[in-house]
Amino acid sequence: MKIQIYILNILVCFILFFSCDVLRDAPFEVCAWGPGSGYFENIDDINISVLFSHTPDKVIVERAFSVTEDGVSLNGKIVWDDKRLYFIPFSPFERNKDYSINLETEACDERGVNLEKRFEARFTTRPYGERPIVISVKPEDESVLLERRQQIEINFSEAVDINSCLNDISFSPSMSGSWRLEDSNKTAVFTPKELWKNNETYKMTISNKFQSMAGRQLGSNFIRRFRANEDVEAPVLLSAAALNVDEEIVFELAEYDAGSEKINGIVMENASWENGYRVNLRFSEPVDISKLKNVFLIEPSVKFKIDTPPPYSGSIIISFNENPAWGSRFTMILGPGVKDAADNESRYTKVFKVFVNGIHSKPPSFAGFTLFKQEDNDSVKKINSYTANELFNTIEINNEDFPYDMSVESYIELYFETADSAKINLFSIMDLFRIESTNSALSFTPLFAAGADFVCDDDTEEFGGLYRVEIRGLLKNTTRGGIISFYIAPGLTDSYSNVNQEAMSIQLLK
Repeated sequence: MKIQIYILNILVCFILFFSCDVLRDAPFEVCAWGPGSGYFENIDDINISVLFSHTPDKVIVERAFSVTEDGVSLNGKIVWDDKRLYFIPFSPFERNKDYSINLETEACDERGVNLEKRFEARFTTRPYGERPIVISVKPEDESVLLERRQQIEINFSEAVDINSCLNDISFSPSMSGSWRLEDSNKTAVFTPKELWKNNETYKMTISNKFQSMAGRQLGSNFIRRFRANEDVEAPVLLSAAALNVDEEIVFELAEYDAGSEKINGIVMENASWENGYRVNLRFSEPVDISKLKNVFLIEPSVKFKIDTPPPYSGSIIISFNENPAWGSRFTMILGPGVKDAADNESRYTKVFKVFVNGIHSKPPSFAGFTLFKQEDNDSVKKINSYTANELFNTIEINNEDFPYDMSVESYIELYFETADSAKINLFSIMDLFRIESTNSALSFTPLFAAGADFVCDDDTEEFGGLYRVEIRGLLKNTTRGGIISFYIAPGLTDSYSNVNQEAMSIQLLK
């Protein structure tokens, strides 16, 4: 009996030993998986699957199976095809992510044979590259902001992700604003929505999770501190001056004071303004040029432009699009609201009155003329002189000096009041001067104009000191009477480019 029991035990042990060997010879394991390791550029090509060596216990395997996206469990559903498991995520795969497929050792086949070791496989949609490095930050660490709307510029070694700028860069105290990328996405620029607070120290933190466009993380926090501008003083206008074409200060403009508007009945103003002059405004500190035009005006309305380039300057030059008319007056008004870099605003109004009567800016004006006739002996005969005040006087044109219907060589000397030392443009006068008459009473054909070496000597007292232009031509008299107009059309110019925009004439009767 004992022998039988002993033999039975040996047989049982043999069977058990043989069964264990069979199990060890055919372990339960993962034979293949997809999509495979490495980088996948096209996320639409990704399919996760796991193929087992034996028919798995599906319930247990599903419980032991997981997929993570950047370390966070990814939700999805499992579909089976015989011994192959397919994982379908509820949300699509994303770029710049690291994925991991995991199967714990509790997973087993239908026989109850478990995995011998934990299974883990990885793939990525994150391009290979270096971690981003902060190259520079403006403003520098522990520096003072130059202005209360100053932008923050961060230069990176790699192209960065705009979403990381929004999510992984913070300010303390909090500051709202917008981010944009420049320099092939290697420079991040922050524009504050509000003003940086005076005397406030700000801490900017770039999180260690900040990512490049390749999905690589910064790896460690980056911190910079800066302080808002301590300037609390509003800008002050120190002076206003007239500049000539050489940008030299001709004179400083006196500020208008309504309390002492007149002295001896005369309005206090800045006279002797010349064409081409510009205005120079000097402030106690640099001011915002882009905002200056909103608070600077000229009355009556004159178009002007600011020649000093933005953004800030303490010396600003303003020029006129067109020269104010000679003899006119204008008022320059600088209102409150001039802003400096710290956004402090000026609070006072400055007024400057100007009289445009510079000696070099007076446009030429027609003062009168003298008529001469060429005699047969090569001399000339003076007929008469007429001034601009002699409206509808009778012109002395007789048949003896100017036979009817005959062209007689004549000279007309035109006299002009001009700017100091200015000369009349002879081409201009030839284009614009003519004699007009009603009833075809008189006609004149100009041939030549001279501004020197005159044929005629004129000692007429009423034209002394005036600028003279001599015009030679052919004068034709007729038997008919009428109104004779010695006419100069608008546009007469001088050597200073002063232009008379009005028509000028002396009208006489014949």
